[in-house]
Order: sequence, then structure tokens, then C-alpha cells
Amino acid sequence: MDALRGFVYRIIYQNTQNTYCVFLVKDYNEEYITCTGRFEAPNEGEDVELKGRYVEHQKYGFQFDASSIEKLKPDNMGSARLYLMNLGIKGLGEKSIDKICDYFGIRLLDVLREERPEEIKDVPGLRKGVKDELYNTLLGEGILSDLNHFLSLIKFHLNGLVLFIPIMEHPL
Repeated sequence: MDALRGFVYRIIYQNTQNTYCVFLVKDYNEEYITCTGRFEAPNEGEDVELKGRYVEHQKYGFQFDASSIEKLKPDNMGSARLYLMNLGIKGLGEKSIDKICDYFGIRLLDVLREERPEEIKDVPGLRKGVKDELYNTLLGEGILSDLNHFLSLIKFHLNGLVLFIPIMEHPL
């Protein structure tokens, strides 16, 4: 299995009914790679790591067929700003992000990576509604990341179908 890391440059196609997507990733070597996957489409600008394999499609050529995707936490202030902007929170624009970056400085990377969203509530000058939504979104990002990792451990592929095995707390 191969791995590919980079930034989602553009979403080409997404089908929300069967969660199939096609998107371009700009890897760390500045190369653009077409990727496909059977999961919810990532957001443009997200830093991701894909696992899968390189394939040659008869019609569309060389591409990366991803079996899993992981959203990576920012590792520099530029990617932290982009990460916050891509959360899509109403009222969280450039000025609000400036306030967050000014308040935390480089420590913002630790807050985002270590999933400590409660510290966001301490940023002065942000509207309470923006703080609350940002807190809930960051909290959800951590929970969803944990849940997606857990589910990836229990799913099995059989002839292209994905089967989920129910786990019971006390099976006997």
C-alpha cells in the first residue's frame, strides 16, 4: 500500500449519495496528482494523508486510488490559518483568525494538534457565537477523527463492498 501526503488543491467531482470523489492533491514536491476515493470529499486546502495505490485508468490516466484519508493537523502558521478558514464557520473570517493567531502565536499549533479546543474560548475580541461554534467544530474534528480511525480498523473489503462488523460490549 502506498501513501500520499499533500494539500487538496481542487475537488473535481463528488457524489454525496455513494460518497465517491475525485480531487487533485498538490504533494510536497509541488506535483499535482488526481486522486479518487470512496469517502466524503475533503475540503480544498486541507492537508491530508492518503493510503492506497497508484493506478493507470483507461480513460483518465495515472491517478491515486485512495482507500483511506486522514486529515492532518497544521504544522505551521500558514497551514493553521488555512485550516481555520476551511472549517467554514460563519463569522470566522480573516479578522477573527488574525485575533486567534495574535492571541496564541505559535502555541496555536499545539492547541490544534493536541485537540484542546477549550482554549479557543479564551480569545479576546471574538463574538461568543463564533467561539462556541469554533469550539464545537474543533471538538467534533477530534471525535470524528478518532471514530474514523476506529471504523477503519473494523471494516473489511469483500469484492468491492465495504462491510462493517458490529461490535457488542458484551457479546455473550
